This record gives sequence, C-alpha cells and structure tokens, in this order.
Amino acid sequence: MYSNYGRDTHKILIDHKNMNTFDNTEKNLRFCDKHHNQQNIKISSRNTSGAKGVNKNRHGKWQVRIAVKGKRINLGIYDCIVEAAEAYNEAAKKYHGEFARLNSIYKLKKKYNK
Repeated sequence: MYSNYGRDTHKILIDHKNMNTFDNTEKNLRFCDKHHNQQNIKISSRNTSGAKGVNKNRHGKWQVRIAVKGKRINLGIYDCIVEAAEAYNEAAKKYHGEFARLNSIYKLKKKYNK
C-alpha cells in the first residue's frame, strides 16, 4: 500500500520475485522500495517488439532504453533485436541487480529467426 498518493518512495513494500502474487512463500518474497518494485514489472501489453526496453525507431533500427529512478537512459541503436535485447539485459543487471526483469534471448531468436 502507498500513502501520500504514491509519492513516498521510501516506504517498504513486499515484492514477489516470480511475479506470481498467489505464491506467498518466504523464498518468493523480498522487501523493496517503490523503485525496486517498478524494476520487476513484466513487459507491457502495448509492447510490439517482444523485448523489454527495446523498440523499433522510424529508421527501422532497434533503440534500447532503460529507466533508472525515474530517468531514462539511452543505451544505443542496433541493427539486430537480439543484440538490442542483450544490451538491455546487461544494463538491467547493472542498474537493477536482483530486481532486473530480463529479456528471453531464446524466445527472441525464435520469434525473429536469428
């Protein structure tokens, strides 16, 4: 639960590691703040690339971005979606640590026949 309309980012929350809110076993729960909780969200239903943090720009290239504490960081532009997703994964591990939600490189290779 949030107070002050969700602006208090120092409140302690409980996060489900495997994203299953019905799995309340001790090994699946961890304490976090609002920023860490946002890092562990699943891919948006509006996402068309199939990779978190990756979108196709108007030139047909794959652009990679990651959000860190409310700031967007551009990670580069790639010709191949697999390389773009790998770049996102590396940044997610660096900036989000154990809360990183990584792209499945295997699924992307299968989807895009790479």
